[in-house]
Amino acid sequence: MEELKENNIEETLNVIATGCVHGNLDKMYNDIEEYSKKNKKKIDLVLCTGDFESMRTENDLTFLSCPEKYREMGDFHKYFTLKSKAPYLTIFIGGNHEASNFLEQNYYGGWVAQNIYYLGRSGVINVKGIRIGGFSGIFNKYDYFRGNYEKNERDIRGDKKSIFHLREFEVCKMSHVKNKIDIFMTHDWPTNIISDEDKPGIIKLFSHNKDDIENGLIGSFPGEFILKHLKPIYFICGHMHFYYSNKVDNTQIFAFDKCLKKRKYFDLIEVKKSITSMDIKSNDIYIEPEWMAITNVFNEYNPSSYENYSFYKLFEENSKELYSKLVLNKMKCYFKYNMNIDDLEQTINNLLINKFTKREKIKEEFENQTELLLSIFDINKEDNHHYLSYMYLEFKYNKKKGKNNKKTKNPDEIDFEI
Repeated sequence: MEELKENNIEETLNVIATGCVHGNLDKMYNDIEEYSKKNKKKIDLVLCTGDFESMRTENDLTFLSCPEKYREMGDFHKYFTLKSKAPYLTIFIGGNHEASNFLEQNYYGGWVAQNIYYLGRSGVINVKGIRIGGFSGIFNKYDYFRGNYEKNERDIRGDKKSIFHLREFEVCKMSHVKNKIDIFMTHDWPTNIISDEDKPGIIKLFSHNKDDIENGLIGSFPGEFILKHLKPIYFICGHMHFYYSNKVDNTQIFAFDKCLKKRKYFDLIEVKKSITSMDIKSNDIYIEPEWMAITNVFNEYNPSSYENYSFYKLFEENSKELYSKLVLNKMKCYFKYNMNIDDLEQTINNLLINKFTKREKIKEEFENQTELLLSIFDINKEDNHHYLSYMYLEFKYNKKKGKNNKKTKNPDEIDFEI
């Protein structure tokens, strides 16, 4: 790493990884700025592992799942209305304390304010030459095998917890990623990341979870599956409000505390660029081409039933390998480019012309975002199988046609109906 710093500094990004922000964006950015000055480090990127709390209005606050005494607007509304601007490109995933209505309307991800990008329920992106993947929410055994059955905001308001529970569908999509991931993000910890020598100390802090800690059950088993399947260089998470680091299967894991005084809720990660040939400028976000293809192919299978199911069982025993080939073939066809898949990163910049989510004026163009991402994923509006995103587009259509004359500053204040 020392040689990398001295000789190839331009090929290394200084990434700040954080735990739960809980709406304290002003404090987070101030603390990072102080750290940057003190350590003379130029910060290229900030990653937040959930509980970001992107509330724009009091209405958003009613969708936050937490005890009443902890419900606070936080700082995000200032960034959404452009009264403040994030000083660093910031990418976050959802946790279990979020404005779930707002984030679910952006199921595929997207910009939520200037310089602030939501990765979506799941996603893989290229940022300044590094690949970042992740999925939002936490594991819950009762909802994991259910579909995305919440079809409107009334469903979310009726059960504020299910909407942030991770679904097998997202994990199955991620299991088809083949390209190397530099940083992977989840909210809760993967299971089995605590070393035997560290267990006694952690048990003292979480004595009520003694049995789970001893048996390696703290956290999310889908997180552990993805950790071992993708083998990212770094794996970052939060949720437990406790700092811990370890190395598992050559992956460096960081679990962060929450954004409070005297808490280790962020750290600097120096990441070598994966895609040195890609001409990435400013704060553009590029959707990984492989993820475009996976999202496109999986769209028609997006489950919407409350009943339990097993996505993997929809295919025959040997289908996983065949399905992976189908996804890669779909990607090559999608770009209409006759190429060997191994040459992808050498030609990625040419392939992605007009296929990136560059945003200059987020406030003026916000409503076009879902349409933009559906275009990137090559999914027609009428074929979009995620209900809230579909209704978001319907709202736009009705608004233009004059069918809905209710005056509102924010689209989340509308009661959507199919």
